[in-house]
Amino acid sequence: MLTRTKGTLRRSVAPVARALAAAGVSPDLLTVSGLLLAILAAAAIASGRNLLGLALLLSSALCDILDGDVARATPGRSMRFGAFLDSTFDRIADALLLGGILIGKLEHGGGLEWPWAAAWILALTGGFLVSYARARAEGLGLPCAVGLADRTLRVVLIAVMLLLGHRSTGWLLALIALLAWITVVQRIAHVRRLALSSGGGGRCPEPGAPTPAPPAGGAGAAG
Repeated sequence: MLTRTKGTLRRSVAPVARALAAAGVSPDLLTVSGLLLAILAAAAIASGRNLLGLALLLSSALCDILDGDVARATPGRSMRFGAFLDSTFDRIADALLLGGILIGKLEHGGGLEWPWAAAWILALTGGFLVSYARARAEGLGLPCAVGLADRTLRVVLIAVMLLLGHRSTGWLLALIALLAWITVVQRIAHVRRLALSSGGGGRCPEPGAPTPAPPAGGAGAAG
């Protein structure tokens, strides 16, 4: 369902991406713009203006979709640095958005209870590990775009959280954490299966050993 929705959305914004590429807009500019919008979204959420934060979050997500499509629509453009920059900025945006939710709960949502704080920590670490597992696997030359919850789903759940208000954050953070940690386990199992089937014995190279270059994907990977 989510995959079909993402595909439909990408097809709907494809003309915009082609127009931006034709106008000479840099995909890296869109990546930076997406991060700036995420920073503003986090600030709005922290100040209790959830609907403004939602609008800014959706604008940031649109930039995140467009940067990769613009890169692919720009002839002769190397997308390796763009993919790295996008992935790095996505992690910054994820941390800031959850930080904004934390501050918003402290200041405007009645304070913290330990179950809420535990869900927040697990959601933050789980989201980072989902992305790290994929990046590390692809750095070893193993595809790893698998699992229940990539970044797109996590952003959707945060958007729902902003619509429903602070009373929903505990349950939705717990859901984000659960799905993220399930995805981490799925990606570990997937990489182990691929490593064993390729005759690598399931072992990663020792630190400092040469590893295959990552695929030259475009910016905008979901993570």
